Amino acid sequence: MLTPFSLFTSIFRRKPRAEPARPLPEGMMRLHLFGGIFGSEAAARDYLFGPVEVALIDAPAPMTVDLPDAFVNADFVRMSWGIGKEALLAEYFRGEALMDAVHITSPFDTLALLPEEGLGGVPFRLHDTPKLRYLGAFLVTAP
Repeated sequence: MLTPFSLFTSIFRRKPRAEPARPLPEGMMRLHLFGGIFGSEAAARDYLFGPVEVALIDAPAPMTVDLPDAFVNADFVRMSWGIGKEALLAEYFRGEALMDAVHITSPFDTLALLPEEGLGGVPFRLHDTPKLRYLGAFLVTAP
């Protein structure tokens, strides 16, 4: 129940802002995972990388539009749809961490991996989009 005091304080509450990336340990990289259900590889590609039609080639990728608090360079995004998810995860995760990553991505037919270098080194804030669930940031050994 909102009281007059809680309504007053909610007006002045600070909104979360984009934050600069935290420094990484030597030899490590931060990998951001997203999962989604698209139904087809073409639909997933269009959302993550933008349309491939010649008339729309300069249009931004819908994922970048849905993440306005982050500069996402789609050239760094890695995507897997369907049965290829585990192979893509195995490129970055090992042992028990791989099993955990496979488990948390199992409800989704599409997996998007975004290394932090794909965020341009500027402050960012990642979150769910209308079509992707943000699964978090993971420290992995740099390739």
